Amino acid sequence: PAKNNSKRLKKKNFLKLNKKKNYQREIELCKKSRLFDNIILSSNDKECENFSKKNNILFDKRPISLIKKKSTVANVTNHLIKKFNLNDTDIFCVIYPTAILLSLKTLKKSFNIFRKSRHNILMGVSQYNYSPLKALNYDNFSKNYYALFKNRVMDQTDKNYYFSNGTFYWGKVLTFKKEKSFYSKRLGIYEVPQNEVADIDTIIDWKLLKRKYEISKNR
Repeated sequence: PAKNNSKRLKKKNFLKLNKKKNYQREIELCKKSRLFDNIILSSNDKECENFSKKNNILFDKRPISLIKKKSTVANVTNHLIKKFNLNDTDIFCVIYPTAILLSLKTLKKSFNIFRKSRHNILMGVSQYNYSPLKALNYDNFSKNYYALFKNRVMDQTDKNYYFSNGTFYWGKVLTFKKEKSFYSKRLGIYEVPQNEVADIDTIIDWKLLKRKYEISKNR
């Protein structure tokens, strides 16, 4: 999924690192893995369409309804399953264009775990450093902060919580067609190594990621 109208950091899927744009780097990773029968690039950008033709991959010219702010990657996935008539027995993978630190080893290992498991979705995750039950939110009326989970904030301080970190999802087509969500009843997680995780929402995030990328390549 590589739309060109990201809101917080403009065109983050098209930012360039070492002469390669983010979405191009992820396509290259998919090809190197040899895990996929087909690779689909979904975008509303003409550049992506031309890139797909040159690199012999499928292209989805994303409908206007799926580039709006409220549209989700789950919506896009459901659209692609129907458009390309994927079989119920197929396995699919959604990889975010900004997951440029993701390694070939992690991608292959996560696939092997998923195909041997009973899970319908395997989600790339990271662990919270702090309990989310201690989250604070801002009240515009009172100009004060308040505990988001007030009734539970003192219940526990366990850090055994995980969150989707914007790397990948493995999924089964048949189940996804029914649930239309990555948060399946049979959801599994794969903890991605921290040095392969990147969250790009601001220009500072991008600068930190570039530094992290250079460090990883020089090891």
